[in-house]
Amino acid sequence: MQIPEFLLDQQFLRAVSRYETLERAKAFLRQLNAKRDLAEQLIFFSYKSRHLGTPDNDASYGRLLIIVPGMPSRTAG
Repeated sequence: MQIPEFLLDQQFLRAVSRYETLERAKAFLRQLNAKRDLAEQLIFFSYKSRHLGTPDNDASYGRLLIIVPGMPSRTAG
């Protein structure tokens, strides 16, 4: 499974990398959704982890979950 190209946009990555610019990242995702069919729209929300920091910063608990419709899910085999 790979990250879709549109989520590798440098503008988006800069915005999503800091809590202070998280709303800018969400605005970017809303703009993407405005161009997508309803069934293909991204589902996303931010939340705070209660226990786990990020791999690069143990003191960072903010998360942005993005669900991309049509992406294959991992199944037990």
